[in-house]
Amino acid sequence: MKGPEVIRRYLFWGLRVDSEFELPEWEPYLVPKAEGGVDVRFVRGEPPGCARDPEAVTFECRDDEALLGFPAAGWFRVTPSRIEVSPAPDAGARELRLFLLGSAWGALCYRRRLVPLHASVVAAGQRAIAFAGPSGSGKSTLAWSLSLHGHRVLTDDLCRVEVDPGGRPVVWPGAPWVKLWKEALDALGVSHDGLERDHFRMEKFHLSTESPPGPDPVPLHAIYLLEWGEELLERLDGREALRQLVAGATYRPELLGNEALMGGHWSRCLDLVRRIQVFRLRRPRDFSSGERWARRIMESALSSVPSCPPSRETL
Repeated sequence: MKGPEVIRRYLFWGLRVDSEFELPEWEPYLVPKAEGGVDVRFVRGEPPGCARDPEAVTFECRDDEALLGFPAAGWFRVTPSRIEVSPAPDAGARELRLFLLGSAWGALCYRRRLVPLHASVVAAGQRAIAFAGPSGSGKSTLAWSLSLHGHRVLTDDLCRVEVDPGGRPVVWPGAPWVKLWKEALDALGVSHDGLERDHFRMEKFHLSTESPPGPDPVPLHAIYLLEWGEELLERLDGREALRQLVAGATYRPELLGNEALMGGHWSRCLDLVRRIQVFRLRRPRDFSSGERWARRIMESALSSVPSCPPSRETL
């Protein structure tokens, strides 16, 4: 990463971020820097003062501050408006950005009382469909399968959702790339030749979307909570929808750190599920069926309306 003599401003997820570090992943959101008006700063900082094991992963999360440590990257001190980065001696730029724009950014969002979800999102026309679930549940594969049918990938793996002042649930676009396992690429008929490998998972590759998704939020129509298993498409409602959304889509819950932040997160998720459709989608672990599921998902999501009653359907 470059030194602090150059400050770059990014308009990302509706926040103005001034960074001492160059962020290629956020390049589409780079804007001219103006005086004042900054929401968040990424700056270089010092290692924590108290003795801590630099070889251990550290999560010290309080209400308005978090200290995160990763042996491969360094230390990240996080407040609602600032992330101070103290790189590990051998950390490279990619390692730092991975944790800065992942765990540290998620911790900051929680402390700003935002809702970062572990989800990939696709825009179908003027409405967005999100696929949420733990790592390895096929979020990115479904998103890319839908892109093959002409839909835009808005973000991969991590997204910000909110209910806007008009009561409309929306999702903010993210970095213009998708990460797919070699197994998924092979099933989709996509060659991995020339693709950038994921830094820590050499059998995972980065694919760029055709065009940046743009800075503005998109109305969120439905969230699919993904599982592997016997085929099932089930509309969730009420408490079950809330419970499954929090359990299946919360981004790194250990970053919340205390009951106050967790309670606020549940409340914001409750406001969300009252306004959108939530589905459970279970299917066999077969990446070659991605296009079939893509078609089925669009039929179920876009042919129904938020006010329809819950339904259960085995496929």
